[in-house]
Amino acid sequence: MPFFDNQDTKNFSSTDLVIYNYILNHYQDIPQMRVREIAHEAHASATSVMRFVRKMGFDSFPEFQSALRVKIEEGERREADDFWKRAAQSVEKRTYAADLDENIHILAEKVLASDNIVLIGIGISGILCEYGARRLATLGFNSFSVTDPYYPLRPRLINTTDNLIITISNSGETPDVVDMVAYYQPLLDFERVCITGNGNSTLARISNIVLTHQAPEPRKYGLFDNSSQIPTMLILEKLLEEISNHPDLFKYQSIDR
Repeated sequence: MPFFDNQDTKNFSSTDLVIYNYILNHYQDIPQMRVREIAHEAHASATSVMRFVRKMGFDSFPEFQSALRVKIEEGERREADDFWKRAAQSVEKRTYAADLDENIHILAEKVLASDNIVLIGIGISGILCEYGARRLATLGFNSFSVTDPYYPLRPRLINTTDNLIITISNSGETPDVVDMVAYYQPLLDFERVCITGNGNSTLARISNIVLTHQAPEPRKYGLFDNSSQIPTMLILEKLLEEISNHPDLFKYQSIDR
């Protein structure tokens, strides 16, 4: 918490440390609590709490609460400002590959010429695949999403032509997704596209068209993807807009597929 940044605790007594740790872990509640409540929850005396408050440089408990409340509000404003700053950066053109617009134009043409459009992804990427497939279906395309790596996709596409597989993976290295797409690499009538944050990934190398962004890939507990999906959503929206505004959209839809 910023309120205790660079706090030197080496001169704290064991009781001081107990109170200090309680306030650190419950700082948002402190402005609404009384001294006796803090003492009870921290298993200390009210006198010890007041002694700690004065050790922190405050003449009274209300003064301490007021200062803490100000710090909490400043922290919330700073976090909000940081969010909008990061969000703005994620839609800047430099976040994306230089050939993104060209590749989206090429992909839009392939979408229009495809009989089947499959969006593949798992986890959060799978949710985006469902969104993309639904939007494409709304535009009149035969599109669907596959979010289960063990889904029997191969039998469904037997004896079909002009298939377009669009894979979404931030890392581009998810083994199940890579294996699923790799099966179609040597086959005719299967165009492979990926949307990824890693243009050097395995998935990118086995794809015909690669749409890349440079968003960071934070991991929660070292495993779960906790990254922002704004860059991927922007790429999807740009593609959908390109298709929606294509002069031949209704001509392709009028053809009996």
